[in-house]
Amino acid sequence: MLIEDGTGSSRKAGVNADNRLEVDSISTPIVHHQLHEGELFTCHYENTVTNTNEMTVIAFNTPVDRKIHLGFRADVTGAATFSFYENTSIDVGEGTTLTIYNRCRSCGRTSKLSTIEATPIEGSVTRFDETQAAGANISTTTQLWQHSIGSDLKQAFEAVGARAINEWVLDFNQQYAVIIKTATDDDNICNLVLNWQEETLAGHGHEH
Repeated sequence: MLIEDGTGSSRKAGVNADNRLEVDSISTPIVHHQLHEGELFTCHYENTVTNTNEMTVIAFNTPVDRKIHLGFRADVTGAATFSFYENTSIDVGEGTTLTIYNRCRSCGRTSKLSTIEATPIEGSVTRFDETQAAGANISTTTQLWQHSIGSDLKQAFEAVGARAINEWVLDFNQQYAVIIKTATDDDNICNLVLNWQEETLAGHGHEH
């Protein structure tokens, strides 16, 4: 006798010739599942600077009704400091809207992160080049993490892999900024990548 669940999950149960129950199951890794459910998002920004203490920034507001699981990556061609801040204060209207992409390209779910503006725009974040960052008077209240990086010392945090080390679960209705600040006067190509999951507050259910 063979029983199949009929839901496409590949789980099967049956009784063998020795009258013993046998169960087969094919599991899906949690990150794969989140991707297929349309819960994983990404954005990126690359900026070239030329002077010491010039900043490349991605900043955003978190929503009140989704839990954000964030990972990030920074790559540079010269020496710099890579920092992650919470409860920032940034002048509105100084940056440029940055597109967020759902990593499930056929899914219709949109992000609930929002921009740094007088009326924040949901579904986008804000990026700042060195001139915009200087004009935005960025005040960083809580430094959650900082690391020195360079052309021979790249630091990467991703939203997959060793999540106990690399993942941040962000506060609700809060402002965050990921910042690269250069350490020399050399030309420096700065690249920021943010990857995150958006989990609904209603248990572990999913939006479609």
